[in-house]
Amino acid sequence: TGEKETVSKKMADYTVMELIAKANHFSSMMATASPMLKRDLLRRVIMSRTEASERLVFTFCALAFVMVGMPLGVTTHRGETSIGGAISLALVGLNYAFIICVEAFQSNPQLRPDLLVWIPNIVFAVLGPVLIYRLGRR
Repeated sequence: TGEKETVSKKMADYTVMELIAKANHFSSMMATASPMLKRDLLRRVIMSRTEASERLVFTFCALAFVMVGMPLGVTTHRGETSIGGAISLALVGLNYAFIICVEAFQSNPQLRPDLLVWIPNIVFAVLGPVLIYRLGRR
């Protein structure tokens, strides 16, 4: 047939820029929407922004882990390498567990899950230089 079929994309198929554009589009529609539609549009905005934030967070996770892992790796002695590995795995596990918990908050836009997802990276970005400073004072 000559009809054009449309296939809806999943959130995972969008690029970060497409997600941001999608969130901006839904935001612009909210000005003239009914109260019932506004709730749905706000949910879609938060979902799009959270997905975009998660992708950026995963990009910067490696840098945040390096900032914390360097001083922890320097301070452990040869016999304590398994402890350093365990600490690293625990930090990675906590980070991903936090991100999964934030995804559960997508239904509650007042909590701003698109911003909450950045908390582990911010903590690691602050903790890393503090640990490096403490290591330099030894």
